[in-house]
Amino acid sequence: MYRYRNMRAEDLPMVRNWRNAPQIKKYFFSQNKISTIEHEEWFYRNCNKPSHHLMVFEQDEMPLGFLQLICYQQEAKNYEWGFYIAPTYLGQGHGKTLVKKALEFAFITLEAEKVKGKVLEGNSISEKIHKVLGFKQEGYLRNECVINQQLKNIFYYGLLKSEWANHQ
Repeated sequence: MYRYRNMRAEDLPMVRNWRNAPQIKKYFFSQNKISTIEHEEWFYRNCNKPSHHLMVFEQDEMPLGFLQLICYQQEAKNYEWGFYIAPTYLGQGHGKTLVKKALEFAFITLEAEKVKGKVLEGNSISEKIHKVLGFKQEGYLRNECVINQQLKNIFYYGLLKSEWANHQ
């Protein structure tokens, strides 16, 4: 059975290793290797904020991935998401379930009105996922960040609750 659970302190080494893996890190806006201290500071700064949901995605209690949902404006109930599958489980079909369950969690449990995502230029997998799930491209920022000494665009996608319900 697939499920999400809150990330715990004992998950920190595992999630940091996932995030620092080359096949995951290459899609982040920051290409820096995350240190243990940085990762712990990020976790403890955010784990108890009601606006932040740091989640571990599991199948039968086996951790498979990570999901972050952040609500920057509670009144609008708009959440920004970020997610990834653990490197050892890439390409095994778990990602499709991760994102579908993430949207159920956002729209049903959190009662989100909108889920939005940012995609780094060149991340065709994430771009495809957003489009398949019914997200609309809402804009992009040109030459917004530097990755490997190259300027890259960032694309913005959004999915409204009504669009998600109709897409089911």
